[in-house]
Amino acid sequence: MRVKSNYQPPHTITPEILNQVAAISESVGRLTVISDQAQDIQLRRINQVRIIHGSLAIEGNTLSEAQITAILEGKRVIAPPREVQEVKNALAIIIKEIHSYYKIKALAAGIKDPKSGAISFTQLAGSALNLNPHLHILFCDGVFSGVNQNGAETFRFRNLEAITDKEVEKLLLDISSKVLKLLK
Repeated sequence: MRVKSNYQPPHTITPEILNQVAAISESVGRLTVISDQAQDIQLRRINQVRIIHGSLAIEGNTLSEAQITAILEGKRVIAPPREVQEVKNALAIIIKEIHSYYKIKALAAGIKDPKSGAISFTQLAGSALNLNPHLHILFCDGVFSGVNQNGAETFRFRNLEAITDKEVEKLLLDISSKVLKLLK
């Protein structure tokens, strides 16, 4: 049962008011996109540092996450030059291989200018609480692609087919062989 109300607001909603509300909403949307993009860039950088630190620690590289961050920011670090170069080279390999995989898969699906992203963390112990530094990386089964809406570029997530066991195996072999070759 619907109750009829006799309430009348003290104002009239005019086309001008609706236009102003729409303009405010559009501005808030743009600010949200800009803020989200800045945060995404920062999260990507943190993840890259953790990937590199975990991978190189296994091979005996003694640099800390803070030192790796400084290297990636182009700052000078007091450390063995070989270890500094290992960080730079490992970053290049990891980024190139994983992003290339998703880019190729997205382009084959007809997605223009795809951008991938990941979440990663370093785990220092195994299931028996023994020292076993290793890295976990979680990628979405998809990419982000730019969409132009009303003159502003926004990004939309596009699903891709889930990665197969054979594709994971090939990707890991490619990365492992390149990082091991780098460290020899």
